[in-house]
Amino acid sequence: MSASSLLSLKQTSIQFGGLKVLTDLNMEVQSGELVGLIGPNGAGKTTVFNIISGIYAPTSGELTFRGSSLLGKKPFEVSREGIVRTFQNIRLFSTLSVVQNIGIAMHKAGPYSFWSAILRSKKYHSFEDQFLFRAKELLEIFGLSHLAEEEAGSLPYGIQRRIEIIRALAASPKLLLLDEPAAGLNHSETEELMGLIQKIREQFQLSVLLIEHDMKLVMGICEKIFVLDHGEIIASGRPEEIQENKKVIEAYLGSESANV
Repeated sequence: MSASSLLSLKQTSIQFGGLKVLTDLNMEVQSGELVGLIGPNGAGKTTVFNIISGIYAPTSGELTFRGSSLLGKKPFEVSREGIVRTFQNIRLFSTLSVVQNIGIAMHKAGPYSFWSAILRSKKYHSFEDQFLFRAKELLEIFGLSHLAEEEAGSLPYGIQRRIEIIRALAASPKLLLLDEPAAGLNHSETEELMGLIQKIREQFQLSVLLIEHDMKLVMGICEKIFVLDHGEIIASGRPEEIQENKKVIEAYLGSESANV
């Protein structure tokens, strides 16, 4: 693993029964990088995220973050280490307000006890006020402060996507995993999302690893791309290298998409 490596998967494999889903996966994300993970449906992309975030335990191999092993850690422990993810399907609390949805992500850092929360102690209220202030601050940064008290489930799909990403940021990640963030978005919403992801990386000085099928988004913002096919990495490199790779064209992009 190189000195600047934030996340490293080395010879990582996983199988379910007799089915091998990932085989000897080698991936690295450096500090500050914006990296894409692409591949056809069923290639194993979301399984990679599930391994990194602690939902699945790999059958073999190594998984390290900031130089320490993540093997055996539960999802909440991985989150505390600094890896936070979004999912393909929006998972907001639809009946809660936007600001409440964002504030929820900060509770992993809440220093008050269970009983303090039940009894609504002074310490509880003090930190809840801090969480609320920070949530409103994040909404202000991304131009959504006017929606703070709106019910999350009542908002347009594209706005909900942005709120979900902002909620992930509220957990103070070192590495943000975005699972198909452009899914269901129209062209203009995808353009806005590209700007949002770039702004997040630059302003919050974190690394981003994203799964995405929208090639314009991937090629437009990612500095490095890994291509997964049938559970194996078949190519990695800069966007222009991936576009010209024959294996990638055959497995994923298709011959007519070589110049995407």
